[in-house]
Amino acid sequence: MHYIFMRYTHTKLTTLAIIALSFATTAPVFAAPLKIAPTIQAIVTSNPYVRADKDKFSLHVEIKSPATVKKTEVFVDGKVVKTCKTGVSVCELNVGPFAEDVLGEHVYSFVATGKNGMTATQWGNFWVTIGDDVPDATDILTGKPNLKLYAHNKNGVGVFELFQTKKQFYVGEKGNRLFLMRGHAQVESVVAVETLDGNEIDTTEIAGGTYSAGRLLGPFKDADVGEHSIEYTVTGKNGKELVTTLTYWVLQKGDVISAPVSNF
Repeated sequence: MHYIFMRYTHTKLTTLAIIALSFATTAPVFAAPLKIAPTIQAIVTSNPYVRADKDKFSLHVEIKSPATVKKTEVFVDGKVVKTCKTGVSVCELNVGPFAEDVLGEHVYSFVATGKNGMTATQWGNFWVTIGDDVPDATDILTGKPNLKLYAHNKNGVGVFELFQTKKQFYVGEKGNRLFLMRGHAQVESVVAVETLDGNEIDTTEIAGGTYSAGRLLGPFKDADVGEHSIEYTVTGKNGKELVTTLTYWVLQKGDVISAPVSNF
């Protein structure tokens, strides 16, 4: 044990104090600062069904706390088509018109990279079509949506659909989740709050007017093991809220959960 004696003199008072501090020779242990990935605040797209030789596809991404973000890259079919730099809170993209030789499905994605090196990634699809040749939204991922919510008002119905590849993942596995809003004009917003074993780990906001927005899942790590619950709140233009929860699990390889895993 060591002692340091310090003389403290107040600038306005004549009182002097002798302060004795003691400390051990063992070096202090400090916890490593928590690295937080950038937050995607909202995603808005134009109609994902783009007519060849006529329409453009636009993408609008809002970043929370842009001063902490080093750059935001926007990709179309795996190629960088735009980079927004530090301090840009809204990153926008307009591409097209498209020629008929690129008819079919295309993928947009964006990666926001923080100054701390952490990244946030989301993605979605759009289609180049001829005339009104529009694919059924349920064909984007095989099968029926895992979750479907309706936001009603007097002018029609907004339908929020969620597709997720699986309900049970193992460490090291990847997956994806795709949100679709048909009749999107009736939806004000969708907020998804994800918890892991009861602790909040992520919040995703999808702004009104969005047609599609995706989320890459994984590859899952040891820290992701447990029960994940996602509470979805869909708010209609009429102000009414619809709330529901989806649950999935991340397991160590070889493990099984005690309760059987049903479909979504």
